[in-house]
Amino acid sequence: MIAIFAVLVGNLFLLMRCVPVGMNVPVVVAIGVTGAIIPGGATFWSIIWECRRSERRRQERNKTAMFEHFAPEFGTSHALLTNTLRGWMYRIIVGAGSLLIGSLSLVLWSFGANQYFDQSPPRNRAIEILGVRTSKGNSRRTKVTFRPIDEPNAKYSREYVPRDLPKFPLIKGQKAQAEWHEGAFGWPWIYDLSPVPRK
Repeated sequence: MIAIFAVLVGNLFLLMRCVPVGMNVPVVVAIGVTGAIIPGGATFWSIIWECRRSERRRQERNKTAMFEHFAPEFGTSHALLTNTLRGWMYRIIVGAGSLLIGSLSLVLWSFGANQYFDQSPPRNRAIEILGVRTSKGNSRRTKVTFRPIDEPNAKYSREYVPRDLPKFPLIKGQKAQAEWHEGAFGWPWIYDLSPVPRK
């Protein structure tokens, strides 16, 4: 459980900091499927294995208790280990959750690697803001949609949490400057947006 919690915290950090503005969608889908099968499947079977080990230990303690004339531990096997409706529901929920965590984790780790191993020099790129949308609720996020001036048919977007918002007003139609990085895997990402320098 501690390992799963640590992975979720790491995933949240990568989601806030490392999502590229452009990516190869078929490659990302393949990474997600691989993540669901390998780390996701491994997570599910490790949970099953831990439940079985706990049950074996309980049975061993009961054998020892009977031999030494002590009261045995009363209890039933974990629901995951039973062939009941409840047991199958637990398997479906835990299995689906494990596959989802594995898939998202590997995708987000690939986004992090795309930034971490990026050795391309950053360049300032003029952009035009196409739209700004702020979500409501506790996890308020602002999505900025834009296009580079030198790439008129393109459309990119970047989400910001309140503390990471650029320090200038974001208005539709406004010109700005993006610190553009090509990405180690060819998935471009931007570090920050800034006002167009005055001449």
